[in-house]
Amino acid sequence: MTNRNSVSLGSVYAIVSDSHVPMSAWADAAAALADASVTVIQLRAKSAADNERLAAARAVCARLKACDYRGLVVVNDRVDLTAVLMAELADAVRVGVHLGQDDLSPRDARTLLGSEVVVGLSTHSVEQVVAAQQEPVDYLGFGPVFDTTTKNAPDPTVGLARLQEAAGQSSLPVVAIGGLDATRGRLALQAGATSVAMVSALTPAGAGLAGLTERARAIATTLDLESRQ
Repeated sequence: MTNRNSVSLGSVYAIVSDSHVPMSAWADAAAALADASVTVIQLRAKSAADNERLAAARAVCARLKACDYRGLVVVNDRVDLTAVLMAELADAVRVGVHLGQDDLSPRDARTLLGSEVVVGLSTHSVEQVVAAQQEPVDYLGFGPVFDTTTKNAPDPTVGLARLQEAAGQSSLPVVAIGGLDATRGRLALQAGATSVAMVSALTPAGAGLAGLTERARAIATTLDLESRQ
């Protein structure tokens, strides 16, 4: 039996990564993205200690609760940290989890987190997309569509043709990921993606958080125009 929770992804799926934003500034980044009406903010840290990840995620949720954020905060990989946040926040901020192919399975995640939590799953091939249709997930990530520098050992690039095939095989929303900016994001939407995940385009290396709200708004405007055509 599959879960299909309601989730409004929006055209921009923002990823706040410790590779581009210091964890001490995650709350500021999340607030800036919320000001731009971004509806999904994923928190991704691959090498930090657990207590540091949880502290940063708590700070993000506290800031978003204060500004009455109505979107979704997604914890990358970690079902345990997601469970802690859900227990602390109740209904104040909606929290979800995004799983990789080697993480805890979606079914096991739901055993721990319940049926109402939003669960995303990364996929890297059309075969994985097809298999995921039978899993209790609410959306899929697919990629990397283009070459990416935000991961140390990324999966092989899939390209736009595979993205189009994957979207055609999925009854779930598909979030394109990997090397995407406003221009490439439009191509991803044309290929059938529901949403476009971005790291570097929103928080360029060395740029800090200056102009993040304006950047996010401009990219969302470009992609929203494409999605309506």
